[in-house]
Amino acid sequence: MVRELLRGDHSYSELRAALPMLSDKVLSDRLAQLAEAGVVERDRRPGWPPRVRYVLTPRDAASAPSSRPCGTGERKRQHETSGLRVAVRRALLTDRPA
Repeated sequence: MVRELLRGDHSYSELRAALPMLSDKVLSDRLAQLAEAGVVERDRRPGWPPRVRYVLTPRDAASAPSSRPCGTGERKRQHETSGLRVAVRRALLTDRPA
């Protein structure tokens, strides 16, 4: 899901089409968890029908692998992306049954 959001903002139906292996419930639960954790912003646009777009927060988009300068080493890339990975893991592991 995060990989898709790294490419830009998406509607729920665009994410659903890009991630057919996820059920509707799992996709909506994950989006809610990531939004609550501050990894994803939910942008509701006015009008009818209501339109919602999901986008990575600027902080998390900046720590994405695609934003690193060309020629940096693997160790630096791992360091830059560790914050995004930690935020996503925390968001997905909260509220999970033991």
